[in-house]
Amino acid sequence: MMTNQELGKRLKAARQEKNVTQEEMAKACGVSKNHLSVIERGLNTCSSHMLITYAETLHISLDTLTGIDENTKGILPELGNALQQLSPQDQKKVLDVIKIIFS
Repeated sequence: MMTNQELGKRLKAARQEKNVTQEEMAKACGVSKNHLSVIERGLNTCSSHMLITYAETLHISLDTLTGIDENTKGILPELGNALQQLSPQDQKKVLDVIKIIFS
């Protein structure tokens, strides 16, 4: 689970990467610049409304904003490459094993 500090750093980095000021983001989120600063420093929790507004304002997905896609980004290409090297029969076996594990 992500801490307030980790999320705050991600929010700030995403905002800065898109060249959006704290004032602009605070206005979009309907909060004061001071409150936004507290969120970005990880001193307080961020509401779901604020997360959605951040993502919409910056034109990025919530997965990207929160780093969820980074947790899977590395393994999927690796898994795809490994599967491509297998015969169709072996690919089916791998899929069958995955289904058994997660059923």
